[in-house]
Amino acid sequence: MRKWIITVIAVLIVVGGVVAQQRMRAAGPPAPAPEAQQAETAAVEAAPAARGAIEQTLDLTGTVVSARRVELTPKMPGRIAAVYVQEGSRVGAGQAVAALETAELAAQVSQAEQHARQAAAAREVAQSRLAVLLAGARSQERAQAENAVRQAEASLRNAEADLARMQQLFASGAVSKQQLDAAILQRDVARAQLDSARQQLSLVQSGAREEDVAMARAQVEQAQAAYGAAQAGLRLARVQLENATIRAPFAGRISELPATLGEFVAPGGKVAVLYDDRSLEVEVSVGERDLPQVRVGRPVTVRPETATGTLAGVVSRIQPSADPQTRASKVRIRLHDASARLLPGTSVRASLLVERRENVIIVPSGAVRQNGQPEIVVVKDGKASVRKVLLGLRHHRIVQIIYGVSEGELVVTLGPESLSDGQAVKVVNR
Repeated sequence: MRKWIITVIAVLIVVGGVVAQQRMRAAGPPAPAPEAQQAETAAVEAAPAARGAIEQTLDLTGTVVSARRVELTPKMPGRIAAVYVQEGSRVGAGQAVAALETAELAAQVSQAEQHARQAAAAREVAQSRLAVLLAGARSQERAQAENAVRQAEASLRNAEADLARMQQLFASGAVSKQQLDAAILQRDVARAQLDSARQQLSLVQSGAREEDVAMARAQVEQAQAAYGAAQAGLRLARVQLENATIRAPFAGRISELPATLGEFVAPGGKVAVLYDDRSLEVEVSVGERDLPQVRVGRPVTVRPETATGTLAGVVSRIQPSADPQTRASKVRIRLHDASARLLPGTSVRASLLVERRENVIIVPSGAVRQNGQPEIVVVKDGKASVRKVLLGLRHHRIVQIIYGVSEGELVVTLGPESLSDGQAVKVVNR
Protein backbone atom coordinates (compact mmCIF):
# COMPACT_ATOMS: atom_id res chain seq x y z
CA MET A 1 0.00 0.00 0.00
CA ARG A 2 2.81 2.38 0.88
CA LYS A 3 4.58 1.68 -2.41
CA TRP A 4 1.42 2.53 -4.30
CA ILE A 5 1.12 5.87 -2.56
CA ILE A 6 4.71 6.80 -3.40
CA THR A 7 4.17 5.86 -7.04
CA VAL A 8 1.04 8.02 -7.26
CA ILE A 9 2.89 11.05 -5.79
CA ALA A 10 5.73 10.70 -8.28
CA VAL A 11 3.31 10.55 -11.18
CA LEU A 12 1.56 13.68 -9.98
CA ILE A 13 4.85 15.58 -9.73
CA VAL A 14 5.83 14.65 -13.27
CA VAL A 15 2.43 15.54 -14.65
CA GLY A 16 2.49 18.88 -12.79
CA GLY A 17 5.90 19.74 -14.21
CA VAL A 18 4.80 19.00 -17.75
CA VAL A 19 1.70 21.14 -17.39
CA ALA A 20 3.70 24.05 -15.94
CA GLN A 21 6.22 23.85 -18.78
CA GLN A 22 3.47 23.94 -21.39
CA ARG A 23 1.90 27.01 -19.74
CA MET A 24 5.22 28.86 -19.65
CA ARG A 25 5.77 28.15 -23.36
CA ALA A 26 2.31 29.44 -24.13
CA ALA A 27 2.88 32.64 -22.16
CA GLY A 28 6.08 33.48 -24.01
CA PRO A 29 9.35 34.82 -22.55
CA PRO A 30 9.23 36.44 -19.05
CA ALA A 31 8.54 40.22 -18.82
CA PRO A 32 11.55 42.37 -17.98
CA ALA A 33 11.89 43.63 -14.41
CA PRO A 34 10.85 47.23 -13.63
CA GLU A 35 14.50 48.21 -13.18
CA ALA A 36 15.26 47.01 -16.68
CA GLN A 37 12.37 49.00 -18.13
CA GLN A 38 13.60 52.13 -16.28
CA ALA A 39 17.10 51.70 -17.74
CA GLU A 40 15.58 51.82 -21.19
CA THR A 41 13.30 54.93 -20.86
CA ALA A 42 13.42 57.11 -17.74
CA ALA A 43 10.58 59.45 -16.76
CA VAL A 44 11.99 62.87 -15.83
CA GLU A 45 10.90 66.42 -15.16
CA ALA A 46 12.74 69.15 -17.03
CA ALA A 47 12.91 72.92 -17.47
CA PRO A 48 14.62 75.12 -20.06
CA ALA A 49 17.82 76.97 -19.21
CA ALA A 50 16.94 80.65 -19.26
CA ARG A 51 18.79 83.94 -19.50
CA GLY A 52 18.18 86.40 -16.69
CA ALA A 53 19.53 88.01 -13.54
CA ILE A 54 20.74 86.36 -10.37
CA GLU A 55 21.76 87.75 -7.01
CA GLN A 56 23.98 86.41 -4.31
CA THR A 57 22.82 87.38 -0.84
CA LEU A 58 24.07 86.97 2.68
CA ASP A 59 21.16 85.86 4.85
CA LEU A 60 21.39 86.98 8.46
CA THR A 61 19.21 87.37 11.53
CA GLY A 62 19.18 90.58 13.51
CA THR A 63 17.33 92.84 15.90
CA VAL A 64 15.60 96.18 15.37
CA VAL A 65 17.30 99.02 17.23
CA SER A 66 16.87 102.78 17.23
CA ALA A 67 19.59 105.03 15.89
CA ARG A 68 18.89 107.37 18.81
CA ARG A 69 17.93 106.23 22.28
CA VAL A 70 18.25 108.25 25.46
CA GLU A 71 17.36 107.92 29.11
CA LEU A 72 15.55 111.03 30.35
CA THR A 73 16.93 112.08 33.73
CA PRO A 74 16.53 115.20 35.91
CA LYS A 75 19.39 117.68 36.27
CA MET A 76 18.52 118.37 39.88
CA PRO A 77 17.09 116.38 42.79
CA GLY A 78 13.41 116.60 43.50
CA ARG A 79 10.10 114.85 43.94
CA ILE A 80 8.05 113.99 40.86
CA ALA A 81 4.95 116.17 40.80
CA ALA A 82 3.56 115.29 37.35
CA VAL A 83 3.92 112.67 34.59
CA TYR A 84 2.50 113.78 31.24
CA VAL A 85 2.99 110.66 29.06
CA GLN A 86 2.50 106.90 29.03
CA GLU A 87 4.56 104.01 27.70
CA GLY A 88 4.19 103.97 23.92
CA SER A 89 3.26 107.66 23.73
CA ARG A 90 4.75 109.61 20.86
CA VAL A 91 6.21 112.96 21.86
CA GLY A 92 7.56 115.93 19.97
CA ALA A 93 10.91 117.61 20.46
CA GLY A 94 10.80 119.73 23.60
CA GLN A 95 7.55 118.22 24.86
CA ALA A 96 7.24 117.88 28.64
CA VAL A 97 7.46 114.28 29.86
CA ALA A 98 7.46 114.81 33.64
CA ALA A 99 8.00 117.59 36.19
CA LEU A 100 9.42 117.97 39.69
CA GLU A 101 7.92 120.05 42.48
CA THR A 102 8.53 123.77 41.74
CA ALA A 103 7.09 125.82 44.64
CA GLU A 104 10.48 126.62 46.18
CA LEU A 105 12.04 127.24 42.78
CA ALA A 106 9.25 129.65 41.81
CA ALA A 107 9.83 131.62 45.04
CA GLN A 108 13.53 131.85 44.22
CA VAL A 109 12.67 133.26 40.80
CA SER A 110 10.42 135.92 42.36
CA GLN A 111 13.15 136.94 44.79
CA ALA A 112 15.72 137.11 42.01
CA GLU A 113 13.40 139.29 39.93
CA GLN A 114 13.04 141.74 42.84
CA HIS A 115 16.82 141.95 43.28
CA ALA A 116 17.19 142.57 39.57
CA ARG A 117 14.70 145.45 39.67
CA GLN A 118 16.49 147.07 42.63
CA ALA A 119 19.86 146.75 40.92
CA ALA A 120 18.45 148.26 37.74
CA ALA A 121 17.11 151.27 39.67
CA ALA A 122 20.45 151.84 41.45
CA ARG A 123 22.30 151.64 38.15
CA GLU A 124 19.97 154.23 36.61
CA VAL A 125 20.58 156.68 39.49
CA ALA A 126 24.37 156.32 39.19
CA GLN A 127 24.26 156.78 35.43
CA SER A 128 22.12 159.91 35.77
CA ARG A 129 24.52 161.47 38.30
CA LEU A 130 27.48 160.84 36.01
CA ALA A 131 25.60 162.28 33.05
CA VAL A 132 24.95 165.53 34.94
CA LEU A 133 28.62 165.90 35.82
CA LEU A 134 29.75 165.14 32.29
CA ALA A 135 27.20 167.51 30.75
CA GLY A 136 28.37 170.46 32.93
CA ALA A 137 26.43 173.80 33.03
CA ARG A 138 23.45 174.37 30.86
CA SER A 139 23.72 176.46 27.72
CA GLN A 140 21.87 179.34 29.42
CA GLU A 141 24.46 179.44 32.21
CA ARG A 142 27.30 179.47 29.68
CA ALA A 143 25.67 182.39 27.83
CA GLN A 144 25.32 184.37 31.04
CA ALA A 145 28.99 183.84 31.91
CA GLU A 146 30.11 184.93 28.45
CA ASN A 147 27.93 188.07 28.68
CA ALA A 148 29.40 188.92 32.09
CA VAL A 149 32.90 188.76 30.60
CA ARG A 150 31.92 191.08 27.79
CA GLN A 151 30.39 193.56 30.24
CA ALA A 152 33.49 193.45 32.44
CA GLU A 153 35.71 194.08 29.45
CA ALA A 154 33.58 197.09 28.47
CA SER A 155 33.70 198.43 32.03
CA LEU A 156 37.49 198.10 32.08
CA ARG A 157 37.82 199.96 28.81
CA ASN A 158 35.67 202.79 30.13
CA ALA A 159 37.62 202.92 33.39
CA GLU A 160 40.94 203.06 31.54
CA ALA A 161 39.63 205.84 29.29
CA ASP A 162 38.43 207.84 32.32
CA LEU A 163 41.81 207.35 34.02
CA ALA A 164 43.68 208.61 30.96
CA ARG A 165 41.54 211.73 30.82
CA MET A 166 41.97 212.33 34.56
CA GLN A 167 45.73 212.01 34.22
CA GLN A 168 45.75 214.74 31.54
CA LEU A 169 43.50 216.98 33.62
CA PHE A 170 45.64 216.39 36.72
CA ALA A 171 48.75 217.35 34.76
CA SER A 172 47.10 220.66 33.78
CA GLY A 173 45.86 221.19 37.32
CA ALA A 174 42.22 220.88 36.34
CA VAL A 175 41.47 218.06 38.83
CA SER A 176 42.71 217.16 42.22
CA LYS A 177 44.89 214.28 43.32
CA GLN A 178 41.86 212.77 45.03
CA GLN A 179 39.91 212.69 41.79
CA LEU A 180 42.86 211.03 40.04
CA ASP A 181 43.08 208.38 42.75
CA ALA A 182 39.35 207.70 42.37
CA ALA A 183 39.82 207.10 38.65
CA ILE A 184 42.74 204.74 39.37
CA LEU A 185 40.58 202.83 41.86
CA GLN A 186 37.76 202.58 39.35
CA ARG A 187 40.17 201.14 36.82
CA ASP A 188 41.45 198.55 39.34
CA VAL A 189 37.90 197.52 40.27
CA ALA A 190 37.04 197.04 36.60
CA ARG A 191 40.12 194.84 36.17
CA ALA A 192 39.13 192.70 39.16
CA GLN A 193 35.61 192.33 37.88
CA LEU A 194 36.92 191.20 34.48
CA ASP A 195 39.20 188.63 36.10
CA SER A 196 36.26 187.27 38.13
CA ALA A 197 34.01 187.07 35.08
CA ARG A 198 36.70 185.27 33.11
CA GLN A 199 37.25 182.75 35.94
CA GLN A 200 33.51 182.10 36.15
CA LEU A 201 33.35 181.52 32.41
CA SER A 202 36.31 179.16 32.62
CA LEU A 203 34.64 177.22 35.43
CA VAL A 204 31.40 176.90 33.48
CA GLN A 205 33.25 175.77 30.37
CA SER A 206 35.51 173.24 32.16
CA GLY A 207 32.62 171.56 34.07
CA ALA A 208 32.99 169.42 37.20
CA ARG A 209 36.25 168.54 38.81
CA GLU A 210 38.04 165.41 37.63
CA GLU A 211 37.84 163.78 41.05
CA ASP A 212 34.06 164.23 41.10
CA VAL A 213 33.74 162.63 37.68
CA ALA A 214 36.05 159.77 38.67
CA MET A 215 33.97 159.03 41.74
CA ALA A 216 30.76 159.10 39.71
CA ARG A 217 32.25 156.71 37.17
CA ALA A 218 33.24 154.29 39.95
CA GLN A 219 29.71 154.39 41.32
CA VAL A 220 28.32 153.58 37.88
CA GLU A 221 30.69 150.61 37.54
CA GLN A 222 29.66 149.29 40.94
CA ALA A 223 26.01 149.66 40.08
CA GLN A 224 26.57 147.93 36.73
CA ALA A 225 28.35 145.01 38.43
CA ALA A 226 25.53 144.67 40.95
CA TYR A 227 22.99 144.73 38.12
CA GLY A 228 24.92 142.04 36.20
CA ALA A 229 25.09 139.83 39.29
CA ALA A 230 21.36 140.27 39.87
CA GLN A 231 20.61 139.36 36.25
CA ALA A 232 22.85 136.27 36.50
CA GLY A 233 21.04 135.21 39.65
CA LEU A 234 17.72 135.68 37.91
CA ARG A 235 18.82 133.61 34.92
CA LEU A 236 20.07 130.84 37.22
CA ALA A 237 16.79 130.79 39.13
CA ARG A 238 14.82 130.61 35.89
CA VAL A 239 17.05 127.82 34.52
CA GLN A 240 16.58 125.81 37.71
CA LEU A 241 12.83 126.29 37.44
CA GLU A 242 12.92 125.19 33.80
CA ASN A 243 15.10 122.18 34.65
CA ALA A 244 12.38 120.96 36.96
CA THR A 245 10.46 120.04 33.80
CA ILE A 246 11.95 116.99 32.03
CA ARG A 247 11.51 117.36 28.27
CA ALA A 248 12.10 115.17 25.22
CA PRO A 249 15.30 116.26 23.42
CA PHE A 250 13.97 114.96 20.09
CA ALA A 251 10.75 113.59 18.62
CA GLY A 252 10.20 109.93 19.32
CA ARG A 253 8.34 107.34 21.35
CA ILE A 254 8.44 106.50 25.05
CA SER A 255 9.53 102.88 25.52
CA GLU A 256 9.96 102.85 29.31
CA LEU A 257 8.39 104.96 32.04
CA PRO A 258 9.61 103.91 35.49
CA ALA A 259 8.77 107.27 37.09
CA THR A 260 5.86 107.43 39.54
CA LEU A 261 4.13 110.39 41.17
CA GLY A 262 5.64 111.42 44.48
CA GLU A 263 8.87 109.50 43.91
CA PHE A 264 12.09 111.29 44.83
CA VAL A 265 14.68 111.20 42.07
CA ALA A 266 18.31 112.26 42.12
CA PRO A 267 20.24 113.77 39.21
CA GLY A 268 20.83 110.96 36.69
CA GLY A 269 17.89 108.89 37.94
CA LYS A 270 15.93 107.34 35.08
CA VAL A 271 12.50 108.90 34.60
CA ALA A 272 11.75 107.63 31.08
CA VAL A 273 13.40 106.10 28.01
CA LEU A 274 12.90 107.77 24.62
CA TYR A 275 13.83 106.36 21.22
CA ASP A 276 13.61 107.83 17.74
CA ASP A 277 10.96 105.74 15.98
CA ARG A 278 11.64 107.50 12.68
CA SER A 279 15.27 106.36 12.43
CA LEU A 280 15.07 102.63 13.09
CA GLU A 281 17.97 100.36 12.22
CA VAL A 282 18.66 96.65 12.19
CA GLU A 283 21.73 95.31 13.94
CA VAL A 284 23.19 92.02 12.70
CA SER A 285 26.32 90.05 13.52
CA VAL A 286 28.52 89.08 10.59
CA GLY A 287 31.26 86.47 10.92
CA GLU A 288 34.81 87.23 9.88
CA ARG A 289 34.51 84.93 6.85
CA ASP A 290 31.52 86.83 5.44
CA LEU A 291 32.53 90.33 6.56
CA PRO A 292 34.65 91.11 3.44
CA GLN A 293 31.45 90.82 1.38
CA VAL A 294 29.72 93.56 3.38
CA ARG A 295 30.07 97.15 2.18
CA VAL A 296 28.49 100.38 3.40
CA GLY A 297 25.75 101.42 1.01
CA ARG A 298 24.80 97.93 -0.18
CA PRO A 299 21.04 97.28 -0.29
CA VAL A 300 19.36 94.95 2.18
CA THR A 301 15.91 93.35 2.27
CA VAL A 302 14.49 92.99 5.77
CA ARG A 303 11.71 90.56 6.72
CA PRO A 304 10.22 91.00 10.21
CA GLU A 305 9.46 87.66 11.83
CA THR A 306 6.30 89.00 13.44
CA ALA A 307 4.85 90.75 10.39
CA THR A 308 4.23 90.15 6.70
CA GLY A 309 5.97 91.91 3.85
CA THR A 310 9.49 93.23 3.50
CA LEU A 311 11.30 96.48 4.16
CA ALA A 312 14.14 97.99 2.17
CA GLY A 313 17.32 99.15 3.84
CA VAL A 314 20.98 99.85 3.29
CA VAL A 315 24.16 99.04 5.19
CA SER A 316 24.95 102.21 7.16
CA ARG A 317 27.77 101.26 9.56
CA ILE A 318 30.24 98.44 10.07
CA GLN A 319 31.80 98.03 13.49
CA PRO A 320 35.57 98.40 13.04
CA SER A 321 36.45 95.74 15.64
CA ALA A 322 35.14 92.21 16.06
CA ASP A 323 34.00 90.49 19.22
CA PRO A 324 37.11 88.75 20.62
CA GLN A 325 35.16 85.58 21.43
CA THR A 326 32.72 85.17 18.53
CA ARG A 327 34.96 86.90 15.95
CA ALA A 328 31.82 88.56 14.60
CA SER A 329 31.35 92.25 13.86
CA LYS A 330 28.22 94.32 14.39
CA VAL A 331 26.69 95.78 11.22
CA ARG A 332 23.94 98.43 11.21
CA ILE A 333 21.26 98.54 8.49
CA ARG A 334 19.27 101.75 8.09
CA LEU A 335 15.65 101.25 7.04
CA HIS A 336 14.30 103.50 4.29
CA ASP A 337 10.69 103.42 5.51
CA ALA A 338 10.67 105.80 8.47
CA SER A 339 7.03 105.00 9.16
CA ALA A 340 7.60 101.29 9.68
CA ARG A 341 5.90 100.40 12.95
CA LEU A 342 8.63 98.18 14.32
CA LEU A 343 9.60 98.11 17.94
CA PRO A 344 13.19 97.99 19.17
CA GLY A 345 14.02 94.40 20.02
CA THR A 346 11.95 92.89 17.18
CA SER A 347 13.68 89.94 15.46
CA VAL A 348 14.11 90.19 11.69
CA ARG A 349 15.75 88.34 8.83
CA ALA A 350 18.04 90.37 6.61
CA SER A 351 19.17 89.47 3.09
CA LEU A 352 22.22 91.53 2.21
CA LEU A 353 22.95 91.86 -1.49
CA VAL A 354 26.51 90.72 -2.12
CA GLU A 355 26.53 90.60 -5.94
CA ARG A 356 24.09 90.84 -8.84
CA ARG A 357 24.74 89.56 -12.37
CA GLU A 358 22.58 90.38 -15.35
CA ASN A 359 21.94 88.48 -18.60
CA VAL A 360 23.40 85.15 -17.49
CA ILE A 361 22.30 81.52 -17.96
CA ILE A 362 20.33 80.27 -14.96
CA VAL A 363 18.74 76.91 -14.17
CA PRO A 364 16.87 75.47 -11.18
CA SER A 365 19.18 74.33 -8.40
CA GLY A 366 17.68 70.82 -8.62
CA ALA A 367 19.21 70.41 -12.07
CA VAL A 368 22.76 70.31 -10.70
CA ARG A 369 24.21 66.92 -9.75
CA GLN A 370 27.42 66.41 -7.85
CA ASN A 371 29.51 63.61 -9.28
CA GLY A 372 33.00 64.69 -8.36
CA GLN A 373 32.36 67.74 -10.50
CA PRO A 374 29.06 69.57 -10.98
CA GLU A 375 27.09 68.19 -13.91
CA ILE A 376 23.73 68.68 -15.55
CA VAL A 377 21.65 66.27 -17.64
CA VAL A 378 20.33 67.86 -20.84
CA VAL A 379 17.41 66.29 -22.72
CA LYS A 380 18.28 66.17 -26.41
CA ASP A 381 16.38 64.15 -29.01
CA GLY A 382 14.72 62.09 -26.28
CA LYS A 383 17.99 61.07 -24.71
CA ALA A 384 20.01 62.18 -21.70
CA SER A 385 23.20 64.15 -22.34
CA VAL A 386 25.36 64.46 -19.22
CA ARG A 387 27.37 67.74 -19.23
CA LYS A 388 30.11 68.90 -16.90
CA VAL A 389 29.36 72.52 -15.99
CA LEU A 390 30.98 75.46 -14.24
CA LEU A 391 28.72 77.08 -11.67
CA GLY A 392 28.48 80.75 -10.82
CA LEU A 393 26.26 82.44 -8.26
CA ARG A 394 23.63 80.58 -6.26
CA HIS A 395 20.48 82.17 -4.95
CA HIS A 396 17.82 80.12 -3.23
CA ARG A 397 16.39 77.83 -5.95
CA ILE A 398 18.38 78.96 -8.98
CA VAL A 399 22.03 78.73 -9.96
CA GLN A 400 24.14 80.39 -12.64
CA ILE A 401 25.78 78.25 -15.32
CA ILE A 402 28.96 79.83 -16.63
CA TYR A 403 29.52 77.19 -19.32
CA GLY A 404 28.20 73.76 -20.23
CA VAL A 405 24.58 74.64 -21.03
CA SER A 406 23.08 77.07 -23.54
CA GLU A 407 19.96 79.18 -23.30
CA GLY A 408 16.81 77.24 -24.17
CA GLU A 409 18.28 73.77 -23.63
CA LEU A 410 16.06 71.44 -21.60
CA VAL A 411 17.71 70.36 -18.35
CA VAL A 412 16.52 67.56 -16.08
CA THR A 413 15.31 68.90 -12.75
CA LEU A 414 13.95 65.63 -11.33
CA GLY A 415 14.78 62.07 -12.35
CA PRO A 416 16.56 58.85 -11.37
CA GLU A 417 19.92 59.23 -9.68
CA SER A 418 21.31 56.56 -12.02
CA LEU A 419 20.37 58.49 -15.16
CA SER A 420 23.26 57.93 -17.57
CA ASP A 421 24.54 59.57 -20.71
CA GLY A 422 22.62 58.44 -23.80
CA GLN A 423 19.77 56.88 -21.84
CA ALA A 424 16.30 57.34 -23.28
CA VAL A 425 14.18 59.77 -21.28
CA LYS A 426 10.60 60.95 -21.31
CA VAL A 427 9.72 64.42 -20.01
CA VAL A 428 6.50 64.06 -18.02
CA ASN A 429 5.89 67.68 -16.97
CA ARG A 430 5.64 69.26 -20.43
